[in-house]
Amino acid sequence: MKNRFVGARVGVLCLAVMVATCVSVTRAEAEQVAMKGLPSAVRAAAEKAIAGGSLKRVVVEKEDGQVAYSVEAMMEGTTKEFTFATDGTLLAEEEDVDFAQLPEAVRARRSRSRRA
Repeated sequence: MKNRFVGARVGVLCLAVMVATCVSVTRAEAEQVAMKGLPSAVRAAAEKAIAGGSLKRVVVEKEDGQVAYSVEAMMEGTTKEFTFATDGTLLAEEEDVDFAQLPEAVRARRSRSRRA
């Protein structure tokens, strides 16, 4: 009985160390920068993408071994994130969406997966 308790505590400790390591590795590969620190092509594309919004943060990160620039802005009451390649090409655009705004089919599927 005592060995199981010690084993469980060691397992939890290993999990905590693994999570802390993953977080520190992720942070090491992402660095917050100023808009003026971006390459000119990225800065121009980012300024065009967030026109009319307010800049929240800019992050330089590595994705699949390639440098990418993520620009996050508040636009029309929602947070949007644009990810650019070093040449200014838009790689991805993300927008926060409230669960209630999702189509019924998506909400229903999410509810079913939680019950499983």
